[in-house]
Amino acid sequence: MATLTNAELDALSFGYLQGSDLTMFSSYTVMIKQWETSNTKLQNGCTTAYQEVTNMFLTKYDVQRELNAISGTREAAFVKFVAITALKNILGNMAGEGSITEANFLWHDEMLNKIREGVDNFSLYPPASPYYESSARLYPQNFRWLG
Repeated sequence: MATLTNAELDALSFGYLQGSDLTMFSSYTVMIKQWETSNTKLQNGCTTAYQEVTNMFLTKYDVQRELNAISGTREAAFVKFVAITALKNILGNMAGEGSITEANFLWHDEMLNKIREGVDNFSLYPPASPYYESSARLYPQNFRWLG
């Protein structure tokens, strides 16, 4: 299998994420090595990350709207979160892949804790029809006292 150049890696598109998003939070060497192992590994890691963040924020944000955003309109903190989620899937939480990767994995773990506490700094749209709200309406004239 042929090797990728840094520019070719940056230009790869994985849907919401680009190769340049991944290399912003990991090294070219590590990403190219993963691609050479399996040229579907990067796409699979990104696809899994999209599913994970969609499920994680299902009731809080319109994640699909953000995942469909074009490059210039994406929310920067969310791009970082999704990219590092993808990197964790690609690398399998490998330690020792460089201080930049380790530092970003630590940032990701801290963000997960904040998300669990309900404190995150994403500025995404709320869901169009929240899953947690009922559409049922109660009408007082329909109640009868039992007695």
